[in-house]
Amino acid sequence: MRVDYYPNELGEVSGSCLQGHQDASYDQLVKLFGEPNSYGDGDKVHIEWVLNFDVYDEDGEVEYHTATIYDWKESSDAARYVESYDWHIGGYSKESAHLVSDLIIDDRFGNNSSFYGKFRRVRS
Repeated sequence: MRVDYYPNELGEVSGSCLQGHQDASYDQLVKLFGEPNSYGDGDKVHIEWVLNFDVYDEDGEVEYHTATIYDWKESSDAARYVESYDWHIGGYSKESAHLVSDLIIDDRFGNNSSFYGKFRRVRS
């Protein structure tokens, strides 16, 4: 299995909802995903990544997933400045949260034990 991931430049996530949480630092997320591609509404969300994941199986078939990673109901963008933050992960299915968490954990421990196989960032 292989997973390509990249920023969703359109930022279209209408109808998505909370699917899970993952502890990570802001710096780790920037390392993996680049700078946030959305700064939310300034009320409930101050920092947000909107991402696409293309999951390829052994036969070359692909499943497409969209995920969001965001702070929620903070008084400011304080999540940038703490060592670890419990980020919200949104999407259209639990698979979105699994993909994000698996990638973050694989990066943190560097043991290539991802359920999804190899992750590859294909666009910046």
